[in-house]
Amino acid sequence: MKCAIIKEEYRRKGDKMTCVITWKNPLTRVNQKSKGSSNCNPNDEWNDSIGMKLAHSRATMNLITSYLKSVDAFAESLIRYNDIYENEIDFQNKLIHNEL
Repeated sequence: MKCAIIKEEYRRKGDKMTCVITWKNPLTRVNQKSKGSSNCNPNDEWNDSIGMKLAHSRATMNLITSYLKSVDAFAESLIRYNDIYENEIDFQNKLIHNEL
């Protein structure tokens, strides 16, 4: 499953660049936002291109982290439902064979 990037926004305020990535989580089918920012060292000269790349990479890492958390939650729910299903099958087999 792929995450669909809906839009990327960049905002600059002084020596701080922020990137907000809006993306669709394929597991939940919900639009989510991931944010990343970069700051300029006071001893350096500001460069928009570098600031945007840093902010974008940090927003992307936050997107990946958020997506992996949703994958883990989805896997845990599958395991839980599988356990419930197996318990139900065992119960029905005991009921059929008069083992209760």
